[in-house]
Amino acid sequence: ERVREYVDLMLNFVKPGAMLDYGCGIGIFLAAAREKGFHHNLGADVSQAALEFAQSRIGEDDRLLDLTNESVGDDKFDVISFMDSDQCQAMIIWVKIDSFGEYSVIKFLYFFHC
Repeated sequence: ERVREYVDLMLNFVKPGAMLDYGCGIGIFLAAAREKGFHHNLGADVSQAALEFAQSRIGEDDRLLDLTNESVGDDKFDVISFMDSDQCQAMIIWVKIDSFGEYSVIKFLYFFHC
């Protein structure tokens, strides 16, 4: 599955840790990242229906957030994932967070699959 390939690619740049998946949808990327050792993850989305479906995919120490009425707050993450896709491409941005709280974009890719 392509999502597992994205997680494997991400692991070239970051170690497994806590991840914020911003725009998690139905939780496919969260589940794949969990399989590779990510834990205490937060999936955030605006679609209540997607979040309800994602609930069955996340781990016991993971949680979901409805962005229409909640905010991320002061949680700390080792990496933030943004994924967006349409019929022809997927845009992925991973933000690595170092021990000093500094953020840096580590990957920005377009995967074409038309």
